[in-house]
Amino acid sequence: MACLRVMFFFFKQKTAYEMLRSLVGSEMCIRDRERQQASQRYSELGLEAEAQLKLLEQERVAEVAARDEHWAREREAMELEWARERERERSEGEAAMMETEARHATEVRELNAVRVKELSLLEDRRAELEEGFAQEMVVFKQERVSERAKLRAEVEQLQERMREVREKAE
Repeated sequence: MACLRVMFFFFKQKTAYEMLRSLVGSEMCIRDRERQQASQRYSELGLEAEAQLKLLEQERVAEVAARDEHWAREREAMELEWARERERERSEGEAAMMETEARHATEVRELNAVRVKELSLLEDRRAELEEGFAQEMVVFKQERVSERAKLRAEVEQLQERMREVREKAE
């Protein structure tokens, strides 16, 4: 009787959990490699898109700063020129000075209009980039959901194969 118990102990049928844990060689490597590659690809895509968005935003900020600096220098130069003109015109008379002031005011308004237009264009471009990033993230999430569904289907197929093997073994 003791011999039968020992024999039974050594020939115990494996459970599904024990069978999955015992995958070795190419089966385990293929399964694990595919999961790791998919996970790594999605991580890299997300990081790359985020880095590109940050880089573009930094470029836009640098462009705005450069334009602001340019316009500040232009304005200083124009104000200096206007100051010189005002001094000359004071000697020529009050009427000529008023005409110059009006012209300068018009130039300032035109410069401000150009700057506002450029800022508006930059804001529009930034909104487009943010929208594109949001769309990329939606696609990325949809791909992850699709990949998860594929993995679930593979698991279900493996479970079905295990049931078939178990039935044949019985």
